[in-house]
Amino acid sequence: MRADEARALGALAGAAVAGTADIVADVHEAVVARTPARGGPVGAVHGAIARPVYATVRGLGRALAGAAGAGVGRSRPAAAEALADSGRGALALGALAGLKGDRLERELAALAPAMGVRVAGRAVAPERAALAAAFPGAGPRLAVFVHGWCETEAAWRLFAPPEGPATYGDRLRTDLGLTPVYVRYNSGLAVRENGRRLADLLEAVLAAWPTRVEQVLVIGHSMGGLVALEAGHDADRRGLRWVGALRHVVCLASPHHGAPLAKGVHAAAAALALVPETRAFARILDERSAGLCDLGRGPGNDAAFVPGVTYCAVTATVTRDAAHPLGRIVGDLLVREASASGRGRRMPFAAEHGHHAGGRNHLHVLNDPEVYRRLRAWLAPA
Repeated sequence: MRADEARALGALAGAAVAGTADIVADVHEAVVARTPARGGPVGAVHGAIARPVYATVRGLGRALAGAAGAGVGRSRPAAAEALADSGRGALALGALAGLKGDRLERELAALAPAMGVRVAGRAVAPERAALAAAFPGAGPRLAVFVHGWCETEAAWRLFAPPEGPATYGDRLRTDLGLTPVYVRYNSGLAVRENGRRLADLLEAVLAAWPTRVEQVLVIGHSMGGLVALEAGHDADRRGLRWVGALRHVVCLASPHHGAPLAKGVHAAAAALALVPETRAFARILDERSAGLCDLGRGPGNDAAFVPGVTYCAVTATVTRDAAHPLGRIVGDLLVREASASGRGRRMPFAAEHGHHAGGRNHLHVLNDPEVYRRLRAWLAPA
């Protein structure tokens, strides 16, 4: 852990302690306000004792957490490994970013994941020498993998078989000669912002790629599919050069019409805000990241498609049959089949470029033999 990360973690812990005190104080205030004797001894005791106690807890929490973070930071060696470069640290930061990523970037930048290429968990600068060293034998066809909300590029290794290629990227390299490129980003930022950053990253990568790039194929899981769509649209709108090589965008269980769970958070926040005793909890939900808000709404951009690019969609349901009542209601547990297929909007997912994986949940599509066979068929050279 680097010194700046330790200090940021201390500040985050202090904010958590202070936030908890705020919640308790607000609930206490609401309860006292409903007490018949609020104008008498109860109100006097509350004002004279409770409020100063809550203020003291908030101050002590921030001071102690900040001191602890500073102390740990001073004890860190200059060359300490960054949290983002360690397996567990990256997973923790990825989950935290999904929930509070926009706030992290504003207030605790040391903990915010940066948009970039990763190889074996390490960041690779979009420079020719760095890319040549990280991608020996780099080919002219790139398969860019964009993870989902609260994930990192390590998610593509979920359900990896004990033998043989571990990820879709490994298989595509063996079967089709593609070079897999894994991207990590801050999934708490708005989809549009991440799309713009991904477009800029790919522009820099292609300009510095060791060989001439002929084709770019982008595969995104869940939110990653929405970010991939936005990146192509943004690059086309701004006239970036890499979009001329874009051939396929594949969305794996991406919520084009929004995800029920994210929508439920919005509804819960609205309901909690109606009652004074629960209003503090509503504020917590209202502070959810811009990325999570986008998951509830869907991208809201029917025109985010580039002419000449083939768009493919993989959907999943926990039931074998997508039309089964349970499958229609819960989908893959996070995204419904109709949302992942893009039905109901001007989505260019032709019938031959859509695939339903039955009996699978939202994470299964990250590494599934049946889904891979469909990917390989779509991405094979004509």
